[in-house]
Amino acid sequence: MNGRFGTSNTESPCIYLATSDQQGFDLADRLELQVRELSDAPKDWYLTCKNGKLTLDHPTEPSFQLSEQVIRSRIEDAFRSDLAQACGYYPGKTVLDCYGGWGIDGLILAAAGCNVSMTEIHPVLCVFARDLAYQFNLKMNVICDDVKQFLHASDDRFDTIYLDPMFPTHPTTAKPQRRMQILEQIAVPTQDLDTIFDLALRRANDRVVIKNRKNQRLLDQQADWKIKRRSVRFDVYLALNRPGFQE
Repeated sequence: MNGRFGTSNTESPCIYLATSDQQGFDLADRLELQVRELSDAPKDWYLTCKNGKLTLDHPTEPSFQLSEQVIRSRIEDAFRSDLAQACGYYPGKTVLDCYGGWGIDGLILAAAGCNVSMTEIHPVLCVFARDLAYQFNLKMNVICDDVKQFLHASDDRFDTIYLDPMFPTHPTTAKPQRRMQILEQIAVPTQDLDTIFDLALRRANDRVVIKNRKNQRLLDQQADWKIKRRSVRFDVYLALNRPGFQE
């Protein structure tokens, strides 16, 4: 095996590259990824590099890269976004994005001036989030951990805690965007949302925000106010209105 390829097994994801892919090795160094030979790639989604860009590849599915153009347009519109409004953004506001996924929502909040941390249990998604933060020159603390464990173990408090759990399968036949289809395949399903919501209230100085489908209700708790749009709804729960959760 070429000496540039790692051989140890760790929980961190690997990136699979051809030995001649210098751009890929530069990307691996920047993201601190172990490198394996492309010929050893698994029979499932795996990280690689194509044309210098972080890529998810699959033996039977088309390759996938996040659209920089789509993400850039959302970041440029950060101050007017429903997400920023729901989270009550202001410069320096601390926000925890509990189900970070690809990291897009966290970067929107960072672009709006917030100090953002995000938790995401799937290490491949954490890699994409860190890469996006680098590409768009935005600061975001990416924590690769289960949100429930993190909230239990950490004493940190945040002004806003944002929950965007994985939606149940939509009953319609319309397919979501491809990045959401892939996210559904690789993300860990949301469990015990009620407990996580209670933990979030204990760690929030200002509010907890939950993203739902427009006509879906994930919790029995009554929100203080809502932002409704065509397909989604942001439910806002003010921590100050729930003094029993303040520690």
